[in-house]
Formats: sequence, C-alpha cells, structure tokens
Amino acid sequence: MDIAKVRLAGKDTGRVNVRSARVARPTGVAARDARLVQVAQLANSNVAAARDSLAVLRAESLVDAPAFAEALSRTLEAMYRAAVM
Repeated sequence: MDIAKVRLAGKDTGRVNVRSARVARPTGVAARDARLVQVAQLANSNVAAARDSLAVLRAESLVDAPAFAEALSRTLEAMYRAAVM
C-alpha cells in the first residue's frame, strides 16, 4: 500500500461547517444550576446542611421555576426518608 498516495486521496474544499448560534442561559438559571452543584458537593460531607440548602433553593425556585422546585421537593423527601432509615 502506498501511504503517501492514500494520504493525498482526500479532497479539501477549504470550507468549514457553519455553527448554529447558541443562546446563553439566563443568569438566574445558571446561578440555580451552580447552587445545585454546590449542594450536591456539600452532601458528601454534611447531609443535614445539604438538605437545608436544598430546601432554601426549592423555596427560592417556587415562582421562577416551579417544575425545578417540584423536583427538589421530591429530592428532599427522599433525603428525609433516607435519614429516618
């Protein structure tokens, strides 16, 4: 097999693919995501503090992100059930 010939077999058109425009996440969503990550990291060392922080995040999310707040409610319930067992 002639490696030099194979390497030159491709066709370079010089054109690149155009990327679609990205929409930035609203700052509130990004901040909420960052806080959720912090709570998850806190849960490794202090579960009680993580539950408290999650409860505050849930309360603050009720108006702006009700679906997110509902998911946090279910997470809190699971954390409380795990603490009782």
